[in-house]
Amino acid sequence: MIKLKEYFCFGDAHCAIEKSEVSDERFYPMHVAGLPEEEKEDYLKFFDELTQKAFQKLLEQAQQLQRQKSFDSMIDFGDNIAGGANQEGIKSEKAKRELRKYYELIANALPKIPISFLRSGHVMGYNDQITEIQGQKGGKMSIESFNAAKELIGKPWFSEKVEEFMLLFLDSETTRESKNFSNPEQDFFIEKAKEQEKFIQECLENASRNNNKIILFIHDPMQLKELQKTLRPYKENIVLILAGHIHSPAIWKIYCLFSKIVKTFKIRIPKILQRTPKQQAIQSLIQEMADMQETIRSFNIEIIPAIWGQVGLPQQIILGRGGYAILTLNNDQFSLTHYKL
Repeated sequence: MIKLKEYFCFGDAHCAIEKSEVSDERFYPMHVAGLPEEEKEDYLKFFDELTQKAFQKLLEQAQQLQRQKSFDSMIDFGDNIAGGANQEGIKSEKAKRELRKYYELIANALPKIPISFLRSGHVMGYNDQITEIQGQKGGKMSIESFNAAKELIGKPWFSEKVEEFMLLFLDSETTRESKNFSNPEQDFFIEKAKEQEKFIQECLENASRNNNKIILFIHDPMQLKELQKTLRPYKENIVLILAGHIHSPAIWKIYCLFSKIVKTFKIRIPKILQRTPKQQAIQSLIQEMADMQETIRSFNIEIIPAIWGQVGLPQQIILGRGGYAILTLNNDQFSLTHYKL
């Protein structure tokens, strides 16, 4: 057997390259908003040091594997920095500066290794059901952050042909924002989402004609439901989907279980109880779980873990160990191996 290619897959570093400020309201406000003022700085300092230490450990592990020639390329699944103020993405100079410094750290540690970056919520601008349940409003992706990403991240979607495989790298954030009716710039993202779907369609058709196996890479797996119509005719060719965002394969399994329960029993919050924004956000999350069930049943979806851990709780508590994964393409076969940091 001849090894074709191995990819070092990691993501959701949420690395605080610079000191996190409470005023930014960008760093998990649910965890700090209720703390006394003097404890907010302590919590952010703890999280800054945690993410920085985890990222440095990842780079050291990658350097060791590189010396052993254990991978050929890297894929960053996004949410690599803490994000812009008020979850507005890379609009502020501080956020742009942090992203550049993040890239420099990787380039200095691994100067000869090619790397691909996926667009993600905390970098592009972000607000979803979970952040609304946490009490955070106002974050969104914008044309400004989309255009900044052209320079700082690269193409929003692209493909790579590796022998018998077609690899598709997708932009989940454009798909999500095209459905965000509260975004005044929604029309722009609707057009961009159509462009991406046309790109996906053409790649899938080409891969199908050539009997290629297809692997998708995406930050937010929940946005796959919006691409279901485009993907469905080629589900026999799509052998694997890799995603970030969830932070943990174990959490993804729990989400899939709840998705099945919600869909099977048609669970929903009565309209009379959907009065507050938080109640509406919970119902929206329940509906998302129901809508995701077809996607979960149709495709083999694997989660790339966050490098620092899986869940951050108040009072400096982190659940789960961080990690990364190696994707191996070998002739017409593939494998995914998870590693702990």
